[in-house]
Amino acid sequence: MDEGVKNSPRHSCGRFYGQRHCADLGSEISAYGESLALIGAGARLRVAQSILDTVGNAATFEAAVDFINANCFSENVSPSLLELSKKQMMEIRPPVLLGDFLACNTFNVVERLPEIKIPTLTICGAEDKMTPVKYSQYLKDALPRAQMRVVENAGHLVMAEQPEVVADLLKSFVESIPVRTRKKKEVEAATVPS
Repeated sequence: MDEGVKNSPRHSCGRFYGQRHCADLGSEISAYGESLALIGAGARLRVAQSILDTVGNAATFEAAVDFINANCFSENVSPSLLELSKKQMMEIRPPVLLGDFLACNTFNVVERLPEIKIPTLTICGAEDKMTPVKYSQYLKDALPRAQMRVVENAGHLVMAEQPEVVADLLKSFVESIPVRTRKKKEVEAATVPS
């Protein structure tokens, strides 16, 4: 058995890039984990060509960051959060950020979704332009034990704009997993040969 899977957390949560890890482990998470939460996620991602054309070039990088930031937050984002996000993104080297967006552009786990059989929560911002609500709706519809929560006054970086709401949703979700399901998983995991 893969040690990374054997020692994986009982509750997995991924946002954007982290969702790839969660989805790539779909069947393994179902075997050893209790739940999965995906934030600002999708089964297949596409990146706007304008981002791919500008984010890797030092001459157009700041304009690309401004465009990305404008599409990652709700209309009501605080100026200080927007400024902090830009500052942090500007510290990334253009080729690195381009590599991240190229990886997102090829991300596709549509065929793996049936492997995920554990309770799953999708959380998205109502104003998410990067991974719109329809992406989370697709996940909810495709995963047999999924539920979806849409957070008002939030965009793609829902956890930055509405951290308390997201934390409460995650806490409520994990607490909703029946104890007997949790205990059964613990017994099953303990009896699986290494």
